[in-house]
Amino acid sequence: MRISMNVGLTAAQLRQLTQVLADRVDADSARRARAALEKQLAAGAATR
Repeated sequence: MRISMNVGLTAAQLRQLTQVLADRVDADSARRARAALEKQLAAGAATR
């Protein structure tokens, strides 16, 4: 997730991606992506 944010994708865009995963792939993939995003966002907030 961090590399996606480094190239300019926003947290909101990545959240949309997790919704697309839920809609078009499967709920487990979406859950894992959402967890990874939240972990990355929390780590970024902790370093500010």
